[in-house]
Amino acid sequence: ATLNYWGVSNSANETKIIERIDDFDTRSSLAKINHVPYWRSETDHTPVNPLANRWTGMLNQTTTWASEDDIIVYSTLTIPSGIRLTILPGAIVRMMSVANIVVQPGGVIIARGTASSPIQFISIADNPRAGDWGGIQFTQINPPA
Repeated sequence: ATLNYWGVSNSANETKIIERIDDFDTRSSLAKINHVPYWRSETDHTPVNPLANRWTGMLNQTTTWASEDDIIVYSTLTIPSGIRLTILPGAIVRMMSVANIVVQPGGVIIARGTASSPIQFISIADNPRAGDWGGIQFTQINPPA
């Protein structure tokens, strides 16, 4: 190919590449875009639906995750007061490396797996290790002293 992704033919045109990349911090009037890879895992490049069941931010309505859903939490997902997240038996929740689920006071998470249909919270990494993702955190209004 004569042109790379940025529309220039070689690294000698580095200035042209830099001109095409906007820095959100210096151009705050522009929308910030987060890139999330929509592959099943780092080595399994089976495409997944990029719009369905990708979770981050504040959950704004009561939600149910089912076993047939392809669920990826890619940053902090917060369950605020008055909102319930139900995770059905057999669901597999894949967590990106920076992901965690935070349940605030009054928020509810219900996850009742069975012996034959457990609910799995797993790292999206190909070789998962302890600490790959942040976990599930329950916050308190007034933590004990």
